[in-house]
Amino acid sequence: MTVRLRLLLCYLTILVLLPLQLESAKPAIIIADQPKDLPLISIEWGVLSNYDRESSGATSELLLVNQGSLPLANSGWTLYFNCSCGFAGGIEEQGMLFTHLKGDFYKLEPAHGFEPLSSGQKVRITLKARGAVINNSMAPAGFYFEFRGPGGSASRLLSVKNVQVKPFVNAEQLNRDRGDLVPEDTAELRYLRNTEVHELPPDQIGRVVPTPSEIFNGAGAVTLGPSTEIRYGLGLAKEADFAAASLSSVLNAKPRVIKGKQVGASAIVLAIGRPCSKHASCSSAEAYRVKVEAGQGVTIVGNSAAAVFHGIQTLRALLPIQSYGQPQVAIVLQAMTIVDWPRFSYRGVHLDVARNFQTKQSVLKLLDLMAFYKFNTLELHLADDEGWRLEIPELPELTGVGAKRGHTTDELDHLVPSFGSGPDADATTSTGNGFYTTADFIQILQYARERHIKVIPEIESIGHARAAIKSMQSRYSKLLAEHQPDKASEYLLSDLNDQSTYESVQGWRDNVVNVCSDSTYRFFDKVMDEIVHMYKTAAAPISVVHIGGDEVPQGAWLGAPSCQDQLRAAKSKTASAVLRTRFIEKLVRLLESKGLSTAAWEEAALQDSVRSGVMEKEAIRGSLRGHLLVYAWDNVWGDGNQENAYKLANAGYKVVLGSASNLYFDLAYAKDSQETGNYWAGFVSLRKPYEFSPSNLYACARTDLMGNPINPNILFKNSVRLSEVGKRHIAGIQGHLWGETAKGQDLMEYMMFPRLLALAERSWAKQPVWEAMPAGAQRDASLHQDWNEFVNRLGVRELPRLSFLQGGVNYRLAPPGAIVSKGMLQANTEIPGEEIRYTTDNSDPTIHSRRFDGPISVSGIVKLRTFDDRGRVSQVAIVQSNH
Repeated sequence: MTVRLRLLLCYLTILVLLPLQLESAKPAIIIADQPKDLPLISIEWGVLSNYDRESSGATSELLLVNQGSLPLANSGWTLYFNCSCGFAGGIEEQGMLFTHLKGDFYKLEPAHGFEPLSSGQKVRITLKARGAVINNSMAPAGFYFEFRGPGGSASRLLSVKNVQVKPFVNAEQLNRDRGDLVPEDTAELRYLRNTEVHELPPDQIGRVVPTPSEIFNGAGAVTLGPSTEIRYGLGLAKEADFAAASLSSVLNAKPRVIKGKQVGASAIVLAIGRPCSKHASCSSAEAYRVKVEAGQGVTIVGNSAAAVFHGIQTLRALLPIQSYGQPQVAIVLQAMTIVDWPRFSYRGVHLDVARNFQTKQSVLKLLDLMAFYKFNTLELHLADDEGWRLEIPELPELTGVGAKRGHTTDELDHLVPSFGSGPDADATTSTGNGFYTTADFIQILQYARERHIKVIPEIESIGHARAAIKSMQSRYSKLLAEHQPDKASEYLLSDLNDQSTYESVQGWRDNVVNVCSDSTYRFFDKVMDEIVHMYKTAAAPISVVHIGGDEVPQGAWLGAPSCQDQLRAAKSKTASAVLRTRFIEKLVRLLESKGLSTAAWEEAALQDSVRSGVMEKEAIRGSLRGHLLVYAWDNVWGDGNQENAYKLANAGYKVVLGSASNLYFDLAYAKDSQETGNYWAGFVSLRKPYEFSPSNLYACARTDLMGNPINPNILFKNSVRLSEVGKRHIAGIQGHLWGETAKGQDLMEYMMFPRLLALAERSWAKQPVWEAMPAGAQRDASLHQDWNEFVNRLGVRELPRLSFLQGGVNYRLAPPGAIVSKGMLQANTEIPGEEIRYTTDNSDPTIHSRRFDGPISVSGIVKLRTFDDRGRVSQVAIVQSNH
C-alpha cells in the first residue's frame, strides 16, 4: 500500500468517525457543591504493605464509604483518580473493575455483581503497585465521580471532597521493601544527628552565601543613609537602578542615582575594571571586588556588568538582617575588601512547569532569589507529557489543548487529569492548568536579562512529548473537519496508523514523536522560530535550546508504517535506537542552522541497547561530540550510571552535573511520611547538595539506595576518574525541581529552599579542601567543620533574611530533634539558633506555646515544632516519656 493511499484511507476513516466522536464528547457538567440527588461518598486509602513479593511494590486498600442517604447505584458511574505509583490495571474485585487508563490516570467502575452501596455501607478494593508508597504526596489524589445521565444526557462530574490517607505507622508501610535499611526520620534520630553541630561565635561565621573567594577586614566603617548616592560608570545604568531599588527596601529612602564614578564618604560607586591581578581567576568575566573604605564609601568593580551585579548582591548580603524586616534610617558597614569569582561558569536551576504549572509571578520571584545567590542560568522545562506551557501563536492548540487538564473522552479540547489536577479544565486554581502568553514569557526573559540570568527553554522531545502530540492531533481533527487535509497534517507529530506497543516509565503509551515524518521536523522548526522571536523581542540572549531526549521506551516506531523503510535500512537489532540517533542529529542541525547550540539529557550522547523497557545507555556516541551540551542526571549509587558524567566529559562532551542523588530537589528531604517528594533516587537532605563533589563524585557516596553502607574506595576503585581533559569539560552544576509533587508556589519554594543555598555554595565558592580527599575519617572531619560553619551561617543570617527577602520565602523548617531521657526533655534543631516550642497536652505547638530553652521535666506525649521569625512552623515532632 502506498503512503498516499494509506493517508487517503486514514482521511476517510476520520471523516466517518469524527462526527460520532464529537457527538460522544458532550461537555460534562462540573458540580461545585454536593447536590441532594447524588450519593455522598468519602474515600479512605492506605498502604497495607510494601513487602509484596509478586508486585515488588505497594499493596494498598481503597475504601468507598457512603456517608449520605442515597445509594451508590450498580451502574451509571465511574470514579477517576491519579497516582504515580504504577497500579496494575485489569483488577475485578468486590464487583468493581479497576483500569489503568494512561499515565498516572485510573478509573474504578461497577462491574457485574456490584451491589448498590447503601447509606453507611463500605466497599473496598485491593490495589497493587509497581512501586512502593511511603509518604502522603505519593498517595492517590484528584478523586472525582462521573455520573452518567439517562438517555445520553450530559454527565455530571463531582469531586470527592472527603479523602483520607491513612497514616503510615509500621515497617511495611514506612519501608520501600524488606531490604530498606534507611531509618525513618524520627525525632530521636534527628536529635542524634543534630548534636553533631554546635553554635559558633559571630566572628567565626561567614557573612555571605555563597562564600566569597577572598575577604580582607579593614579599619573604620561606612554609613549608608538618606544622603547615600549610587554613582555608576559606562554601561552600568541598569545595575545602578537595581542597586538603588534594592537598597530602598532596607533604607528609609531610595538612594539617588548619578552618572559618574567619583567616590564619597557614603557613595556607592559602580565601575567596570579589573578587580584584582594576582590570580588567574581575576580574569573571569564574573570576577568582582567590593571595597568598603572609611571616607571613600563603597566601590564595586567588576570585569563585566554581570560581575558588578554580583558585587551588588554581595553588598546586599552584608547589610544587617534586621534591615530586611524593618527599614533602617542608617546602616553601618564595617570596612573590608571582598575579591570574588565563581568556580563554575554555569550555575543552574531547573524548574519543571509542565507537570504542575508555576505562575509568572512565581518565576519572577525565583529569578530574584537566584540572582541574590549568584545563579546565572534558569532551565525552564516548558513541555512534557502532562502539559505545554508556552504560547506559540501560530499553533494555538499547544496551549488551547496542551495547557489544560480535565475530564475528557477524546482529549480534543484538553488533556486528561494528571497528578490529582481534577476534572475542571477551566479551573484557574488548578496547577494542572496554565501557560505563559508570549507577553508573559517576554517579561520573564527581560526580568532574567536584567539580573544576568540566561533562560534556557526546554522542549522535551522524542519521548515526554504527549502534550504536544495530542495538541497537534486536535489541530489535525479540527482542520480535517474543515476540509483542509494538507494543512491538517502540516505539523502532525504522530503516525495515525502506528500500532507500536510500548509504555514509558511514567505509564504513557503514546508519548513518543514520529521521527520518520517531515511534519515532525516542521513542527520543531516552527516552534524554535517562534521561541527565538520572543527572545529577540525581549532583547534577551539565547544560545542554546534543551531538547530533552531521555527515557524513550522500547518499542517506539516498530509498528509505525511511516518508519518501516528506515527500520529495515538500519539493519540492526537496535534499529529503533538508530532512528533515535538520527532524530537528535537532525534537531542539532536544525538548531545550528538558526545559530543555536543543543542541550540534552545524558541519554542523547550515549549509544543504546534494548536490555529492558527503556533504551539502555551503553557507550559514548561520537557523532554528537562538540555539538551537544549534556546534562548528567541518572545517578543512584551502585547502579553503574554514576560513571556516565565522567565518561562523557573525558570523551569531549561539555557536561553539566545534576546528579539525582544529590541535586534533585523533587526528592523528599527525608524518609518521613509527611514529607513531600519522591524517593526513586533516595532522599536529598539539605546536606546532600552541600557535600556534592564535582571533581570527586564517588566520595559523595555513603550508602546505596536502600541504606546499605558504601565504601567508595572499594566499590568505585575501578570506576572512571575525571581526566585533565574531562575537568575542562565540566561546565558547571545544576539543581533540579521536577514538578510532579510541586503543586503551587509554596511547595516549589519549600522543596527548593534552603537546599538551593547549599547548591549556590557548591557552584560558586572555590573547591573546598575536603572535596579532593579520598573517602575516610580525615575527609569527614574536614567536611564536618565546613558544614558546621555553613549551617550556622544559615541560622544566623540566611534563613532570617529569607523570611523577608522578596516578600518572604516558604523555605523548609526541619522538625526539631528530641529525646526524653530519665523524664527530661532534650531538643535541638538542624540549624543552630532556630526556635523550638512544645506542648504536653497533645495539642500541636503554636507561636503561643512554651519555648524550649533547655532540658525540662516532662511526662507522657510531647509535641515540638521549629519556628521562624514570622511564625512559620515545621512539621510536628513527637516524643514520649515513659515516666
